[in-house]
Amino acid sequence: MANQPIFVAGYRQDGAILRADMGNAAQTVFTPGANGTRLHAIVLGNDGDAAALVEFGTFDVVFSGVEVNIVPGVTPATDPFTVTRTDDQSWAITENLQVLTLWNVATVNRGDYRMTGTGEQTPGSGIFDVLNLENTPGNAITQQLGVTINAYRWRPLWSMEVPARAGFDGTPSVAGLDLEQMPWLDLTGDRWLLLKEPLAARIPANANAVTTGNVHIGFFGGDY
Repeated sequence: MANQPIFVAGYRQDGAILRADMGNAAQTVFTPGANGTRLHAIVLGNDGDAAALVEFGTFDVVFSGVEVNIVPGVTPATDPFTVTRTDDQSWAITENLQVLTLWNVATVNRGDYRMTGTGEQTPGSGIFDVLNLENTPGNAITQQLGVTINAYRWRPLWSMEVPARAGFDGTPSVAGLDLEQMPWLDLTGDRWLLLKEPLAARIPANANAVTTGNVHIGFFGGDY
């Protein structure tokens, strides 16, 4: 039949755990074969007692291991804030208005923030060591001095809610290739997802690393 799976290098069954203790970090959960992998099913489980919204996508690291001072605006809950390097080096970030995700700082400061530009801590120094970020509504920024932070840029593909205890205690697992979430998979009668680069996932609302359980992901497909 035309829509039956054809695997060049054979069947694959893989598993990954999206760890809740990583907070809102992006985690690589699947690496395709050398010429790509066709996924026919993704199965999601949740060992926690609260539902988890899981986002799938790709990401790249913007910076890691940089020591900074995080200073909120006059009104920490709404105003823009600054992230200033302490090493007298300029930020190597030139794309304004991109969204950066801070994930290893104090829980209250983790999240997605839009970058509005860079500035000089010392005017006229030529060192653009100040990163200006817009605040996320409802997230009060806390001052942190001399902390080491990481940031990544997230590129979303689709998202799924995984109910509490899905796949455990007799609760059904969730289909990760649900056509209600990804109707474009069926536009030509195909019901598979072709991956040619690593797939990542994250739990963006889990900034405090305790609100959800671990999400267990099973992949079923084949390599080209």
